[in-house]
Amino acid sequence: MTENRDSENHGTDSRDTDPLDGLVSDGALVRPVHIIASPYKTGTTSVSKALLELGVGHRAMPHRGQLLRDIRPLLNTWNKRAANARNLDSFAAEHGTALRKDMKDFVKKIAPFDVFHDAPMGHGHLHPFLCKVLAPHAKFIWVDRDFDDWLASVRHWEETHPETYPAHTEWETDPDLRRKRKHNHRKRKWQQFKRIRREEPASTLVLRWSDLSDYKALAAFYDVPAPDAEFPRANVSRSEHGPPA
Repeated sequence: MTENRDSENHGTDSRDTDPLDGLVSDGALVRPVHIIASPYKTGTTSVSKALLELGVGHRAMPHRGQLLRDIRPLLNTWNKRAANARNLDSFAAEHGTALRKDMKDFVKKIAPFDVFHDAPMGHGHLHPFLCKVLAPHAKFIWVDRDFDDWLASVRHWEETHPETYPAHTEWETDPDLRRKRKHNHRKRKWQQFKRIRREEPASTLVLRWSDLSDYKALAAFYDVPAPDAEFPRANVSRSEHGPPA
């Protein structure tokens, strides 16, 4: 009888193992993660695939629009606090505990992944200061694409995905306003990226659009060999040429 009870207890312990053990501690991600913070249509999906090919990342989080919508009210408040913070250290000291408490369920949902190139963690949806509190070992990548090329790609993407971008009609009704909105959005995200770059330069990488022609720049940043292979191309329309979009 004792042997059977020991066997049953052992089985229960196995079933009760938390799949997040080793991934989350005190409300924050424990391992290094990689966040591609530039806006969509800057090769973010391609860079994500390249990180997996290099072996520095292991699992990329796919687009989770609903998760982003679920946290939007919290995110609006916290992004504003981060934007108004004097620096990362003061923000973490004053707000770190409360932020991790507010975002604990969110952190659990993103914990199985270590590469973020899309909503909710990629594309700059979270201010970098938030990311660093929730993922202290995060690295950030920005892909610098020519503005006019990027804008043309964004327009094509939005107009061919109207269910995702209901405001795409503005490209026809008021293209100047749409261009201004996109310009301001990208500028704001770049300013946020520059803040974390100033404070933690070793954790940030700016890739030129031409750098997405091969692995050299990305591999050098992570100090790993650059494979002699074609750089991944993802979400590229037939009208686009050169590095991936």
